[in-house]
Amino acid sequence: MTRTAGLANAIPLTVKERIWRKEFIDIFSLLKIQREGLDLTVCDKKDEDRRERKRVRKERNFENWLDAFGIMACVIVEKFPRCAADLWLYESKIHETHHQFPWDAWLEYDKSFRLKMQAHPEMEWNEEDVSSYIHKMMVAKEVKSWAGRKDQPRGQGSAGNLLEI
Repeated sequence: MTRTAGLANAIPLTVKERIWRKEFIDIFSLLKIQREGLDLTVCDKKDEDRRERKRVRKERNFENWLDAFGIMACVIVEKFPRCAADLWLYESKIHETHHQFPWDAWLEYDKSFRLKMQAHPEMEWNEEDVSSYIHKMMVAKEVKSWAGRKDQPRGQGSAGNLLEI
């Protein structure tokens, strides 16, 4: 979190207050807010003289989530220092989930957890949303196991043979 410690300063007070109230926010929006002062634009190659600029969209990947979560954690610890260890453990849980389960199951769990936290502000970061975790991870495992089946022709669903006449 040291890399993002100073970055929380760029977050507007209104956004910080939403985070402190445990309201759900798009975690990736913190990257946009934090980087607004930096030049996140590229010149349009068709018309370099006019220097039209297009905003670079940040991917919703694990690396960017880590950066955004680090910013959010710094905002939380700014007001609630006792949460630091719990936030670190939560990040570790998401990291482990990212490595154990396919696709974006980790992101779905994070979103589900933070939405539940908004609905139940008494929830703490060290709690586990077991039902959501099981649901998100089991779906991910089923999809992974189905996708890896050798009896399924590549590029065809179960109705692939119906197209043959």
